Amino acid sequence: MKYNKDENGKNINKDNSIDWIQILRVFAFLYHRNNNDIITYSEIEEQINNIISVSTISTAIEAIRNCHLQGIIFKAEAKRYKKTDDSGNEIYRTEGTEFSIMLNFEDM
Repeated sequence: MKYNKDENGKNINKDNSIDWIQILRVFAFLYHRNNNDIITYSEIEEQINNIISVSTISTAIEAIRNCHLQGIIFKAEAKRYKKTDDSGNEIYRTEGTEFSIMLNFEDM
């Protein structure tokens, strides 16, 4: 609940501020879905019935990454592939992100 807030509860950076309930919604979705498939933020938005925007999902995932939750390991790995464009240059495209949430009882 203190993500991106100072000791008085004021937002430190308004660009990255997010309501804790949105973080919880995204975390609960990822935890429930925890099957290590590759998914995009747009697909997450669709699957949670468009109640959270893609930008909010992105901010929530960044908040989850930065929260040090005792006993929980959160991993998010962007999956990229190499492609050759029309001029022969190799470029990388992101297919989506693979998420995993694991319990770590040693950390409790």
